Parts: sequence; structure tokens; C-alpha cells
Amino acid sequence: KNIQNVNEIIDAWAFMATHDEIRNHGTDSRCRDQNQGDILARHIKATREIVSQVAPTKRFAVWDDMFNPFVNARPGDYYNVKGGWHGSWNGISPDTLIINWSANDESFKWFSDRGNPQIMAGYYDWPEGNGGDCLSPVEERKFVRKVQQNQGVMGYMYTTWEFENRDRGMSHLKEYFVQDGWGS
Repeated sequence: KNIQNVNEIIDAWAFMATHDEIRNHGTDSRCRDQNQGDILARHIKATREIVSQVAPTKRFAVWDDMFNPFVNARPGDYYNVKGGWHGSWNGISPDTLIINWSANDESFKWFSDRGNPQIMAGYYDWPEGNGGDCLSPVEERKFVRKVQQNQGVMGYMYTTWEFENRDRGMSHLKEYFVQDGWGS
């Protein structure tokens, strides 16, 4: 019912599932002995089916990390998830839009090879050289050009997690994207 209400009120072009940073799962006796990646795969597939029933013409999107074997879906435990999320990508259909915020070009190639359309989601919340996946604006531009070579990469979304840093780097990137034909 909630999806139906949102679809009627907003009429957005897509629905995005927020399966992200799931760090505790599989401790309950009902699922402790199951593959946690399979559980997540079944859940995201069921979520997609519900959205398809209510809004069949809308695109369905997910963050990449919980379904990405180069990020959080690697083999092995993930925080308090015994066995981790390996195999969770089996619930992602090829038409699912991947919002990919990885700074790993293998990640983009992997989803491209699966047939998934992708949007890059770069971010600049931490100072350069402070670890994590943050790239400087110059490094980001180089990375964008490399990733654009993958089939299905359709755009770029500036992502920030901290309000105070929301404008960091964006002025430089806008100029680059206009030059590269990715917006105005």
C-alpha cells in the first residue's frame, strides 16, 4: 500500500530500495543456518516484484554495496553477519539500476557484464588522502572517464553523507561533466 501511495502522489521515474550497510543479520534461530546472501537475494527479489506489481513501468534501483562482490558481498563474515552477503546479487535482475558508489572500476565492469544499467555516485565528505573511497575532483574525473567505457553507465549522481561538506568538489566536477557531455 505504501508503494502504491508514493506512486500516486509523486509519480517518480524510479523506486530505490535502501538495502545498505546491513551489519547485523542471521542471529535468529529461523535463519542462523541459512546462507545470508541467499536470504538477501530472496528479499530484494520479492521487493522488486512488489514494486513491479504496483508500478510496472517504473525503474527499480539499489545501492551497489550489499550486492557487490568487491564491496560488502565478498565471501566471509561481514560485521555481525555470519558468512556475509556473498551471493546476494542473485536476487538482482539485469534491469535493476545499480547506484554504484564504489571507487573500484572492477565493480562497474562486473555489473556491466551482468547487464545492469548503472549510475555513478561519487562523494566528497572527507578530506583528500583521509582514507576510504573518496577521490579528489581530478582523480574522480579520470575515474569517470574510465568507468564510462562500460556499457550501461548512464550518468553521475553527486552523493554527500554530511551536510557541512555538501559543496566540496562539486564546482570542479560540474565543469568536467559538461565538457564530457554528461549534463549542463
